[in-house]
Amino acid sequence: MEIEINFQLIFVLYLVLLIHELGHVIAIKLIGGDFLYVSLGHGPELWSFKKFRINKYFFIFMGFTGVKYKEKQSKFELVFFFLNGILFSAVIWLIINLFWDNSFVQEFNFCFYVLSFTALLPINYPIGGNPSDFK
Repeated sequence: MEIEINFQLIFVLYLVLLIHELGHVIAIKLIGGDFLYVSLGHGPELWSFKKFRINKYFFIFMGFTGVKYKEKQSKFELVFFFLNGILFSAVIWLIINLFWDNSFVQEFNFCFYVLSFTALLPINYPIGGNPSDFK
C-alpha cells in the first residue's frame, strides 16, 4: 500500500508540474510569443516527442517552458507570462477540489501548494541555477 501511494504521489507531482507549464504555454500564445517546448527534469535531453521533452535527470522535479518572446514585451505581458503558471494551476486546483474528494485530491493539493510556493520564491534553484518564476 505504501509503495502504491508513493507512485501516486510522483504521478500527481508531475501532473501538477505539467499543468503549471501548460499555464505558461497558454500565456505565451495569448501575448503573441512563440511556444518552443516544455521540458521535465534537468540536464541534457533524454527523449522528446514534438514539443515535449524529458531530460536526463527526470526525477529532479523541475519543469521549463521554452519560449521566444516577440520583439518588445511589456512588463504586464512578462508578469502575465510568469504568473499564469500558478493562475492556471489554481483554476484546475479549484475545479478538482469542487468535484472530487479522495486521496488523489489530497496529494494534488499538497503538490499544488509546494509547486506554487517554490515558483513564487525569488530564488535560483540549487540544481542547475535556474531562476524561479519570480526571480
